[in-house]
Amino acid sequence: MAVRPYRPDDRAAVLAIFDGNAAHYFGAGDRGWLAETLDEPDGPAFVVTVGAQVAAFGGYEIWDHYNNLWTPPAARLIFRHRLWMRKSMRPVRGRLPWP
Repeated sequence: MAVRPYRPDDRAAVLAIFDGNAAHYFGAGDRGWLAETLDEPDGPAFVVTVGAQVAAFGGYEIWDHYNNLWTPPAARLIFRHRLWMRKSMRPVRGRLPWP
């Protein structure tokens, strides 16, 4: 078993793997999105091979939108929410589950 970067010649194998899982895990429009993503990736993509055969596919998306999550207003909201959650939790054996 090996992990390597996705190559365009892996496209048919990746789509075949997707088709095998589509009925249980994905919606009708997801195959089109995957096909577009394979043609123009938004970030690094990888395949897992067993022998010479592609057995799995994965990757992650790089998008500026995700970087905006930690802008000061959003960060303050997240921090306040975590403080509220911490205050609202009942102690377990006299202490909170995290420091």
